[in-house]
Amino acid sequence: MKSCNYLKSRWLLKSLFVFTVLSISLFSCKKDSVNIAESSTEISNTNSEIYSVEEIRTLFDQKKPLDWKTENDAKFIYSVGMQTDSIFAVGYKPETMGDVEDKLHLIDITTEEWRTAEETILNIIEKEENKKKENFYLRNFDPLPIFLLKVENLSTIEKLIDRKEVRFIEPLNPTLFESRNLSATQRDGTNLSSEFDAIASAICWCENDVPLSTVDFTTISPNVTYPWNFGLHNINQATWDISTGNDIGVAIIDSGVDHRQENLDGFHSFNSGQSMDRIEKRYNFLTTVLEKIQQYQNQEEGTFPLLVESQGPETNDRCGHGTRMAGLVAAPRGGDGNAVGVAYNCDLYNMRAAHDPLINKVSEILAVADAFTNAAGNSNIKIISMSMGMGPNISSSIITNAISLAYGNDKLILCAAGTTFDNNWLNNGVLFPASLSTTIAVTGIKEPPSYPGPLDSNTEAGTACHYGAGVDFAVIMERVNNSARTAIALTCDGDVPVYNAGSSCATATMAGIAALVWADQGLSASRDIIEGILIQSGSNYLSPHSDFGFGWVDVDVALQF
Repeated sequence: MKSCNYLKSRWLLKSLFVFTVLSISLFSCKKDSVNIAESSTEISNTNSEIYSVEEIRTLFDQKKPLDWKTENDAKFIYSVGMQTDSIFAVGYKPETMGDVEDKLHLIDITTEEWRTAEETILNIIEKEENKKKENFYLRNFDPLPIFLLKVENLSTIEKLIDRKEVRFIEPLNPTLFESRNLSATQRDGTNLSSEFDAIASAICWCENDVPLSTVDFTTISPNVTYPWNFGLHNINQATWDISTGNDIGVAIIDSGVDHRQENLDGFHSFNSGQSMDRIEKRYNFLTTVLEKIQQYQNQEEGTFPLLVESQGPETNDRCGHGTRMAGLVAAPRGGDGNAVGVAYNCDLYNMRAAHDPLINKVSEILAVADAFTNAAGNSNIKIISMSMGMGPNISSSIITNAISLAYGNDKLILCAAGTTFDNNWLNNGVLFPASLSTTIAVTGIKEPPSYPGPLDSNTEAGTACHYGAGVDFAVIMERVNNSARTAIALTCDGDVPVYNAGSSCATATMAGIAALVWADQGLSASRDIIEGILIQSGSNYLSPHSDFGFGWVDVDVALQF
């Protein structure tokens, strides 16, 4: 629990708003689908063990925002699972123990009391399913007290939901029901490998569609592009003389990094010019569900989660989104004319955990959780930046627990508030997981008329950027009279930078700023110290903005603490 008043107020602000969607256009991805039509279906009073898709959709509307930790309708939980892939996550704890979410970094699930709690639950499942453990137990999330199982009987859910050892029961694939207007995958539980490496073309791109205006950048030594909005946050030579992010590890949980972009490759130009002696590592956590289960089952005890640290094709960014985010944070101050990153001497950990910015597949939920778990255990990683999220009224207890583990290990976690291209969604607040009290929600804004003073009522969110009481910080990333001229970042290949927009780029930029501050404070500084400095350096520190929290951060002020 955070003790400072400003941290308490941030938690209260976050709790007021529900989750919302990254981009409605993301659902253009090709999938085998079932169409969920608009309806006012009444819930059946029959004795059927399972609700229909339409009935579940109605219940989703009635229950939103959904929280699986407090959901106690066994038939609803069971129906969501059985209408998708029949895989459920179970969070557990010792019977006499209270809420453990803020203590996950302190527990040891190998102790007798934790083993007893797990065995109690597994014995119930064995009896209700009439199966041995190896026939329903899929994998665990060591060191998190969570495991996956494949369930067939409603009675199993009914028995578990009343147990004090059970923290939550969550069907893993609720995205089928998240919007009446989307087509979503209905998976066959016997074919878990049916998920394919899909890309939502509406948000994934690498081309330089709009040439950079000459007034949106300057060229600085040795030969890099300096973006226009850096100066508005006082990210300049004077501040870089104080800090460039040295020795601070930043994890980017996203769609990977494009292997063609040499400026993000530790074996090529990542260390060049004025960016030297720093780490660049790549991980792939994204595999099909079946592969993840097989990887777990094939490993020796104590070696999961499986980490794929590699420069190989499995870490390649098929979307372009992760590449741009990594560049905004950590692109080198080199000599090829490309865009420079905010913290051009920080260490970079690229973690591929999704196909695109929308987390809407079981494999992506598992991958994101594994990425946070890995980052939590890496002492060199101080900051985690994730410019991705889930759809409206959807959350994941597995991801929440993994984030809690990272938070307990003193990581500063920044998440995108949300970006959408449908005006009907823009007032719906921040998406998950930016909505959590353990994360910092960031959005983008247009050049504020009140600059350099506090943001006022005339401040506008960047085109398609979410805003509201759940937002903690804003980054200036869009020209006030031209929505096509935004932040500037690396693209997938080559040395010609591109415009980059949305709360995604705002989040990555903010992660770079945090790296500058942490490097200035020293490796021994705590997350709360860094967060406090960022808050006190915000344009609206004394009077938080109703839509943009503590406003934009003045890096010059932040580096004076």
